[in-house]
Amino acid sequence: MGAVDFFFTPADEAHQKRERAKARDLRQSQWWRQQIGRGRCYYCEQAFVPRQLTMDHKVPIVRGGMTTRKMLSSPAFSAIKIKNIICTGSISCEKMSYSPPGNRVLALRCAMNAGLLFFYPCK
Repeated sequence: MGAVDFFFTPADEAHQKRERAKARDLRQSQWWRQQIGRGRCYYCEQAFVPRQLTMDHKVPIVRGGMTTRKMLSSPAFSAIKIKNIICTGSISCEKMSYSPPGNRVLALRCAMNAGLLFFYPCK
């Protein structure tokens, strides 16, 4: 039993399978092409090439999130990476210190804009 098991009960398999299928279909839509065509990260609002953007559920499918236009965002891959680190609570000053400075700034800006980071304690 992992630490995350104490905080939520995963959505059932049928829900996850259904929502992932909806996400695959939505990725092929004109609406999604327009979202990534803007070339802006949802979290940090910096410019990216559309292929550097990905689909993200604001509430993860495994936690019961739905695949609707209002519940999806188009963040950069680097923003997703740091969001996942912060959400799982495994971020630390030591880990961030190994990233190139530009990535640290981008990661922290993404985290703050997403409301994931309010206080970042450093030793």
